[in-house]
Amino acid sequence: TNHTYRSEREKDSINHWYECECGDKKDVDVHTFEWIIDKEANFAESGSKHTECTVCGEEILDYILGDVNGDTYITNADVLMIFRYIYNPELYHINDKAGDVNKDGYITNADVLEIYRYIYNPELYPIG
Repeated sequence: TNHTYRSEREKDSINHWYECECGDKKDVDVHTFEWIIDKEANFAESGSKHTECTVCGEEILDYILGDVNGDTYITNADVLMIFRYIYNPELYHINDKAGDVNKDGYITNADVLEIYRYIYNPELYPIG
């Protein structure tokens, strides 16, 4: 049977491939993801990033719990960002999902404490 494959790749959350009108697939391969920085983090605003397949462009939006500045690390810089946000949320913005470390629906000093514990003893106080 001769197949006529579309020139544009089909994709799902795991693979990408070329598909024929009859449903046959060729060149099925697993996504190869890399981090793309959408917005650099600074002390006034959190950054944002996503992962993207280097072959087909499939994107996965993501965040790391506790990493409110979006630099992919959980450090004292994140603690500072949360403190600034708590005391002046109109001026300082953070990734709310990443900042609510204890998952109670609020960003408070309790979240800061969870991050401090993690920074100084990640084995004893894991996040998430």
